[in-house]
Order: sequence, then structure tokens, then C-alpha cells
Amino acid sequence: PSGPPPASPLITDTSYPEDGQVTVTGTSVPGARIDITNVDLGITISITADSNGNFNTQIAGDEGHTISLVAYDYTQSQDASDQATTSVPAAPVLNYIEASPVSMSFNSANQSQDITVTGYYSDSSTADLTSAATYSSSDPSVASVSSFGQVVALRSGNAAITVQAGGYEAQVAVSADIVVLTGISVEPAEMYLSYLGQTGQLSVTGHYSDNSTQTLTSGIAFITGNPGIAAITSSGVVTAAANGSTQISVSCPGVPAVVLPVTVDTSLDPPPAVEVLGPANGTDVERDDTMTVSLRETDT
Repeated sequence: PSGPPPASPLITDTSYPEDGQVTVTGTSVPGARIDITNVDLGITISITADSNGNFNTQIAGDEGHTISLVAYDYTQSQDASDQATTSVPAAPVLNYIEASPVSMSFNSANQSQDITVTGYYSDSSTADLTSAATYSSSDPSVASVSSFGQVVALRSGNAAITVQAGGYEAQVAVSADIVVLTGISVEPAEMYLSYLGQTGQLSVTGHYSDNSTQTLTSGIAFITGNPGIAAITSSGVVTAAANGSTQISVSCPGVPAVVLPVTVDTSLDPPPAVEVLGPANGTDVERDDTMTVSLRETDT
């Protein structure tokens, strides 16, 4: 064909160099052959534009190299288009980083929160550097931090998480005010049971690091030293089984157990008092008479 050559390729993007390669993107005539040359290296590669005229390829290159392109449309002409050129741009320079949030507060153990790291560049662009950053804690016993930026509170205190990326540094302040169980108390402190089958309820109170208290109804273990004397249920109900003394241990994970004495002594239970209500005192009664006697028993 002896028609006119195609117009110069339109270069729509030239990437920053990465690992010695530059990506060139553009448009031309659909199906055209595109010759791409790195003028500084003397390297030429050829590709074919797709049915929409788009092309995208990589060529060896570095910052400041000149890339030239020509197009051939053999359906119209054997001649090349005019040359289009571009210069490989310099990669943007990281100016600073920011870590978000700038501070964290925790009120329970093993509570966690993630850090996000953003890089700000000389060309006003930004990038997520969370996975590329490194993290360290000033006090890992207060707050630990993972390699991907997750902070976990472990105990009360303050710590600083240092974030580093691209030679820059940012910090996240961590404050942990974790309320923990410090001990338990049991009421009554000792128990006396005066008759077999008598029951008594133990009440357990939790004491916390913020000086608060709370009645505990779960997570408590009750163990009797002798179930033949005093049995106990999982809810803290003690039942007298036989005369004698034993101990009951009350425990909760992470704090010292409380031991209380239990005594079963049926002699402490006085016999019931019986009062004759009728017939009245002094009533005449003959031999072989049938009478009704009314009694009242009082058991204290």
C-alpha cells in the first residue's frame, strides 16, 4: 500500500523505573506495530496494538532515559509514523509518614487495634505503607505489636509504638487502664450448722484493681474438705451431713483461694419446747374417759 503512514503513537503514561524496567502505555491505530526504543541503551522492542489501538509493555530503562516510539500500519503504508518521545520520570521521593491513629486507649486485657501507615511523596501522592513498615513497642509488657501493626493491650500502663518506613519514623501513644480481679472475699467467713440437712449459702465478692467490688456468680470453684460432714454445690450451697468440722476452699482463677471453716454440731440445736394447750390445767378427768389433748411445739 502506498497510503500515508499512521499518526505518531500517543503516549498516555510512562511509569517510574522499577527493578530496571519502565512500563510504557499508549494508543495508536488498531493492529499497528509499535517499535519502542530506549535511546540511551540502544534497545528496541516491537509490540502490536490491540483491536482498540491500545498498547502496554515494559522496556529496560532508568530515570532520565529517553524512550522513542514509531507506529506502522501496513494496511495503509510501509512507512513509519513520526516519532513520539518521552522521558522516564524520576520516582517520587518519600517526604514523611503518618501513623493512624496517633493514640490508643484500652480498658481490657487482650483488646487490640490496628495501625495504618501512610506515606506522603514529593509529587503529592500517597501510598499505604502499613505492610512495608516495621513496628516496635517501648514496653511489650504493657502493649505488644505485631509485624503487621496490630497492637494488643496486656496490662495497665503506658507505651509508645514506634513505626518506621522508608527512613522515616512515627509514633503511636498507647494508654492501658485495665481493671483486673485482685482478690476475693467470702461471706460468711465461717459457718456453723446445728442440725443435719441444714443449708447455708456462701456469697463471693470480687475485688478489682480500681477498688471496685462485684458479687461473683460464675467462674468460682467450691471444694469441701470432707463431704461426709459438709457437702457443697457448684453454686455455693453448704449442707450439713454429719457432726464434725471441715474446711471449704473457694477459688477463682488468677487470685488466691479463700478457705473457711465449717462446723456441724447438732448439740447447738436445742430440743423443741412443747406447750399443752388443752385441756386446761385442773380439768377433772375420770378413769376411762376419752379426751382430746392439744399441744403446741416450738423449735428454735
